[in-house]
Amino acid sequence: MAPAPSKDPKPRPGAILPKQLLAANVRAGRALLDLSQQDLAERMSALGLQWSRPTVSQVERASRAVSIDELFGLAHALEVDILMLLSAPEGSRTVVDTGLPKTLQPAAVKGMLTHDSPHRPYVTWQENRPINVQSPATMPTAQEVADELGIDVRELPT
Repeated sequence: MAPAPSKDPKPRPGAILPKQLLAANVRAGRALLDLSQQDLAERMSALGLQWSRPTVSQVERASRAVSIDELFGLAHALEVDILMLLSAPEGSRTVVDTGLPKTLQPAAVKGMLTHDSPHRPYVTWQENRPINVQSPATMPTAQEVADELGIDVRELPT
């Protein structure tokens, strides 16, 4: 006997599912970088993920699941921290709900959906191809950048 097809979980009234939050954040990230859906598809393909413009459209409509590898790829392609793709904008009234019974929702889910981490690789893009990737450990400090540019940080406005 074949299992019954699974239905999408339903969030509580006034809330959205994590995949809807991801969809909105992908759209917003693409808009901030002034990327077309085709541009994002090319960036994802450059990372080794076979994406097309329709794939981007499906993700932005929350009608296609995203694998963990694709989630990491989206973070790189959109130049954001992976947790930013899963977080409601700071100060927003967006409520994210897994649709699972409350007893099955670990406290970590709430933290994951609201956490903003500074620990993301910095990717430099040229013609929708990554040309340089720096991990946070290898990124220059503010002082190193100031020294390279010949700026005295004491003269910078605070």
